[in-house]
Order: sequence, then C-alpha cells, then structure tokens
Amino acid sequence: MLVGILGGLLGHVLGFPAGTLSLSLLFSALFKLRTNISAFPIQIRQFAQILAGSMVGASFTREVASSLRTFLIPAMLLIVIYLFISYLYAQINKHKGWLDFTSALFASCPAGATDIALISADYGVNMNSVAMIQIARLIHAVGIMPLLYQLVSLFL
Repeated sequence: MLVGILGGLLGHVLGFPAGTLSLSLLFSALFKLRTNISAFPIQIRQFAQILAGSMVGASFTREVASSLRTFLIPAMLLIVIYLFISYLYAQINKHKGWLDFTSALFASCPAGATDIALISADYGVNMNSVAMIQIARLIHAVGIMPLLYQLVSLFL
C-alpha cells in the first residue's frame, strides 16, 4: 500500500497525466514483481469498491439528472456498440485460447481499470489478465490518445 501511495504522490507532483492512478499502479506492479508479496485481503478490496462507488455517486448532480434525456439515445447506442465489441473481443480470445470468455469480457470493458479489476475478482475470473489488459488500455488512454489528439488538432 505504501509503495502505491508513494507512486501516486510522485505522479501527482510530476503532473503526469492521471499520475496518481497510473504511477501508483506501476509502482505497485513493479513492487509485486520484485518481492512477490501477496495481494490485498478481501476487506480492503471491498473498501476500495465502496470508495469507488461513493465517488461516482457523489458526482451525480441535479444538472446531470436533468440532462439525462438529452443523452439517452447516444448512451444506448454506445452501450450496444460496447456490447458488440466486447462480445467480439471475447469470442476471438476464446477461439485463440488466450483468455476464457468471461475474463475477456471484463478485460474489454471500457470502464475504469481499477473498478473492473475489483469487480472481476468477485466473479472469480483471471484477475491478472484482466488487470494487465486494463493497464494497457489505461496507458493507451493516458499516454497515446492525448498525443494523437494533439497531432490531429494540428491538421484540423
């Protein structure tokens, strides 16, 4: 826990994009690889889920509630597209023998990497594979997408 906190603080101080999450994750993963210290007990995982749920719930305001009608059709379209892509991704992984179907579904989920890793553990899936793929997705979102955005905005 201390290693993750130190990584998160360093990420914050350096101004690294999503530094508190990405560097705490990186530091914890490297520490785990070097020391092989066991994972958190279930109570800490459940507490982390409570915190994540509280953060999302606390961000819900009256303005958000009143704007839901505007976003209903785009949200439904996005859900259908995510379901299709996740199903296709899971089938490819299952067919190739890379991941079981359920692990691949969790790995392809577009939600927060932390949330998905915590939830997937409750379903008994291969949490290590899910976390690794979610980390790759996070690195893409934090490191690659902003650079692509800057590159595209130069030409538009």
